[in-house]
Amino acid sequence: MFGTTLSYICMRILGEGPDGGQDNACARARKWILDHGGATYIPSWGKIWLSVSKIWCYCRLAYHPISYLYGKKFVGPITSLEDLYYPHPLIQDLLWDSLYIFAEPFLNCWPLNKLRDKALQVTMKHIHYEDENSQYLDIGCVEKVLCMLACWVDDPDGDYFKKHLARIPDYLWIAEDGMKMLSIGSQLWDTAFAIQALLASGLTYEMGPVLARGHDFIKKSQVKDNPFGDFRSMYRHISKGSWTFADRDHGWQVSDCTAEGLKCCLLLSLLPPEIVGEKMEPERLYDAINIILNLQSKNGGVTGWEPAGSKNWLELFNPTEVSADIIIEYEGVECTSATLQALVLFKKFYLEHRTKEIDDFMSNATKYLESIQLPDGSWYGNWGVCFTYGTWFALGGLAAAGKTYDNCVAIRKAVEFLLENQLEDGGWGESYLSCPKKEYVPLEGNTSNLVQTAWALMGLIYSEQELLGVFMRNCMQHCAAYRNIFPLWALAEYRKRITLPSNNQI
Repeated sequence: MFGTTLSYICMRILGEGPDGGQDNACARARKWILDHGGATYIPSWGKIWLSVSKIWCYCRLAYHPISYLYGKKFVGPITSLEDLYYPHPLIQDLLWDSLYIFAEPFLNCWPLNKLRDKALQVTMKHIHYEDENSQYLDIGCVEKVLCMLACWVDDPDGDYFKKHLARIPDYLWIAEDGMKMLSIGSQLWDTAFAIQALLASGLTYEMGPVLARGHDFIKKSQVKDNPFGDFRSMYRHISKGSWTFADRDHGWQVSDCTAEGLKCCLLLSLLPPEIVGEKMEPERLYDAINIILNLQSKNGGVTGWEPAGSKNWLELFNPTEVSADIIIEYEGVECTSATLQALVLFKKFYLEHRTKEIDDFMSNATKYLESIQLPDGSWYGNWGVCFTYGTWFALGGLAAAGKTYDNCVAIRKAVEFLLENQLEDGGWGESYLSCPKKEYVPLEGNTSNLVQTAWALMGLIYSEQELLGVFMRNCMQHCAAYRNIFPLWALAEYRKRITLPSNNQI
């Protein structure tokens, strides 16, 4: 209902008539919506868009502008798109009308109306703070458009709204099948993986200019400062020394992005500066280490954005209806593995820096990875589809920590899991349905997927020897660069690490 209703609205806004679109897309979508109860059954985030037409940072920052818009009683005008309307059932009208009639009068009368006015001022202060710290990108696309709308409601001619307009192009992407809106740019994430794939290929001199430009981008993308002002009173964490998913403007520290950026800088420092550019200063590497160490939890796992600490029971108040586990920060296999790999590599360069803290981190992270392995030998991936992705990450972390097939039960179980799910054509293919169902689901028709085959192959390679160096279960992400990065990386690792028998051997 969520996707169909919003897609229908987008087609109508873009000029399609009630029966327009390819193959009568609007008419068919409207019929499906009505046959399934009507648009009133859309989840709460959808209701927000229809009406306007300490918790986890993404959730927290989405509900700042939502709360502001509700407090201002902002409702968009009825337009020619009103054919979407479907009457509420009587019981629902009674429920919502009762709440509105008996609760709202108290909030609209003195002195409670003063409390609401104060709350709106505080909320807008938080919105402006997020806008300015992220150079008006905000933490993601949902928050971006909601904050922009809140700024327009506050002052349609103000500078805050105009600054928002200037950053809309950052979210637009022309793909093979048309224009799309990014969840957030993935420039750093994609660049870091691409650099590591090229380095694994051994084509250093042939790819020198490419490596140099990538190195320059990564160095320039590191966040140089913490959020401005009294950032802790604004519920922000330190960010100096981190890398974001996108670029420096974004400003939001992410543990695995910091780890991948750090790994690239360390690996590139081994190459001649006349080929890849000057290496990063040690002090900036130390800042990255500080970010990573600050995001490990007591259980050894590593969170993505901010330290864990809130209670799990807060998830009972999850208001979104479309995403799971969004209220508080959680540790995950990807962030834990990536940071573990980065620290193992860092120790090879800077043995004396915060030695005990790093050793404790690595030991606890390794134990955490082993502890969250599922009975079938896999790991649940939080940011990719799904058990193949999580298992690849986990095996990379365990191998970096010195674990091998011979000395680690977890690795042996993981290898068994991967081999059991290899298809007859030699590849792997896992459906996105694995994410919400939390069990391995093969692609329809048992077809292979190129990127997932690369993940599985690298996982198997990592399990053989030591290494020297989706969004919230129900929101699938299209990562276009992966098909160019991971197959190259997997083949490069295979060529570099696997010794083939000679022709003289039987």
